[in-house]
Amino acid sequence: MPFPPADYEKLFSSLSKQFDLELKYIFLYDAVKDSSKEQAQYISQQKFHSGIRSLAPKWPINLRTRKLKYRTVGKRFVAEEKGVDVLLVVDAIKKALTKEVETVIILSGDADFVPMVEFVKTLKVETINLHLFSGSSTELRQACDKHILIYFTDSSLLLR
Repeated sequence: MPFPPADYEKLFSSLSKQFDLELKYIFLYDAVKDSSKEQAQYISQQKFHSGIRSLAPKWPINLRTRKLKYRTVGKRFVAEEKGVDVLLVVDAIKKALTKEVETVIILSGDADFVPMVEFVKTLKVETINLHLFSGSSTELRQACDKHILIYFTDSSLLLR
């Protein structure tokens, strides 16, 4: 995940106040590591998930996960994330088709989401790409109706 749970709290608050957005649903997606293959990373990830879930009383958070897939290369395991992006696409399309949302905000820099954005826009749903500058896809930003840059100062998270 791009940043710690406390910064997600700041992010949700800023989106609500600065951009006057009602966050009806917040879906966060992650591929769960295998504790037998990556024990330290698994423990760290579970702490992160716990921190995200602790925000649920205030925010409508739904943490969606799939097990991380691995392949063997020599004597090492190499992680291959499978299915998390598809979960995001399916959730966004379902919410758009059922008119449960007016806006879909995608926190990603991955151009693979462009076809989903284009489809959701045909349903008259606004799309916003929320992104960090590094690793952000110009194609995704341009496909969305708007884009919002997340940046950090020494003490705060800012959006513009």
